[in-house]
Amino acid sequence: MPEEADTSMKSDEPTKSFVIPAGIEEALRRFDASGEKFSCYDVETVLHAIRNAMEQPTPEEHLGAYMELVAFALASGRRSSNPWKSYFGPIASREDESGNVYYIPDISGITVEVIDHWVRRAEAAHHPVLRARYADLAWEMAGVIGRRRDPANGSMAIRACRQLGSAAPYRDA
Repeated sequence: MPEEADTSMKSDEPTKSFVIPAGIEEALRRFDASGEKFSCYDVETVLHAIRNAMEQPTPEEHLGAYMELVAFALASGRRSSNPWKSYFGPIASREDESGNVYYIPDISGITVEVIDHWVRRAEAAHHPVLRARYADLAWEMAGVIGRRRDPANGSMAIRACRQLGSAAPYRDA
């Protein structure tokens, strides 16, 4: 059954809900049950293909697929060009003819509810790559959206990274 959470951009905007599509949910379950090594790029590649193959998703499914994809599409590592001044940043940006800059992926839809969803994912994950990524996102992106960071999320990310040993949990592509 798809997981559902409410998200809102601002308190004065109507609440938007997201639903994680079954295909995305199943792919994440397979990665989590895997005893194999994989990278966040591997997860992003699979989720991207599933999202692109979705036929007529509801707006809630479209948003849910995007929120899961963003979790693995964000580049990791501090970069001087990162507009959010965080560990996670866009993989690219573009500027339109009017000078407006757009970031890929766009994190404008990341809300408290999305971060809460990532925390639940981290807590439920068995595979340390998934647990590390979701917990690290919850820790880091909370500050980006103006929410107080929960030290438990940072600790969970550190424990998951230690479980991975000397293998890097993330491989940027």
